[in-house]
Amino acid sequence: SGASLTTKNGSGFALPSGRLEYANRPEGVMLKDKLEAIRAMARRLPEDAQALMQRSIDDLRASGILGRVVKIGERAPDFTLPSIDGVPVSLTELLVKGPVVLSFFRGRW
Repeated sequence: SGASLTTKNGSGFALPSGRLEYANRPEGVMLKDKLEAIRAMARRLPEDAQALMQRSIDDLRASGILGRVVKIGERAPDFTLPSIDGVPVSLTELLVKGPVVLSFFRGRW
């Protein structure tokens, strides 16, 4: 899983003034369709693989991680990540310049 910082004037997950907001865009419908396609593909996996994935999901839920997720409207915690050039950049530094779009890319499994 990786994360990188990018600033732009767009929509998506935005952190203007450090608050998490979701843009109201039609991509939400497309995301729903993509998630259903992933679920359908997962149902075709061997039962032992499905069971392992479900145990991992159950373990994550039992860990309480969902209670620690930043909710819509909550202030995002400050953090520092490397830029594409490897230079450390903090959320606070970027917010001084204006709204921030934060995008996480988990990579391929």
